[in-house]
Amino acid sequence: MRTNRRFVVTQLVKTSEFPYIKYAFLEFNPPQSDFYKYYDKDVNIVVSSATSSGKSAMLEMVIAHTVFVQKKKAVYLSPLKALTAEKAQNWENKSHSFSNLKISIITGDYILSESRIRELESADIILMTTEMVNSKCRNYKSERSRWIYDVGCLCVDEAHLLGVKERGDKLEVGLLSFAAHNADARIILASATMDNIQELSNWTTLLNNKPTELVVSDFRPAQLNLNFHSYDDTGGYYLSEEEKVNLTINILEK
Repeated sequence: MRTNRRFVVTQLVKTSEFPYIKYAFLEFNPPQSDFYKYYDKDVNIVVSSATSSGKSAMLEMVIAHTVFVQKKKAVYLSPLKALTAEKAQNWENKSHSFSNLKISIITGDYILSESRIRELESADIILMTTEMVNSKCRNYKSERSRWIYDVGCLCVDEAHLLGVKERGDKLEVGLLSFAAHNADARIILASATMDNIQELSNWTTLLNNKPTELVVSDFRPAQLNLNFHSYDDTGGYYLSEEEKVNLTINILEK
């Protein structure tokens, strides 16, 4: 088992070299160019890159290769239902190269039915909230989730959720369960705020016995001004998120 730490390349890759998605920009930025080396390799990837540095485009590279070349399903995980819906809306937009693909969403209000089972079996991309991957793997027999074995990549956005109390353990168990069912699928973890990336990449390799590449970058597309404010996190994950949002709004209004 092998884990490599990689840093940003200086040579930028032209987006025209990527054949599966048409981009509105001419070159991938530094972390995207570093990621480009691995999008079609049979490896896991852990991405630690700043907010707005283009991690979504990195995940799209792997998803595109999985669906268009390998003819397998791609699964995208995000921590919030709203983020999942937003990603689906972006990919279903006529201007996106994924718009002709079959896209299905599984969130907390998911209701199992025969039509939903058929929909998931035929889907190219399945978008899920992080808790749902654990549920689907745990109940795969009763829910006839055979599609799990057709997945070629599992992309986890906002992967720092692994360290969040009350929710991280569910994602961890979900990844363990998924890898136990489908060790052939690649696992891609992306976040702007993961500290223990080397430890995390070693653990990712243990999940499916695939080498894990690290893409680490401090590249930022715009200057960042830092302001530190305290907030109350005693009320659980959702109340803490609401507290942070309200605090941010107050700062912006001032």
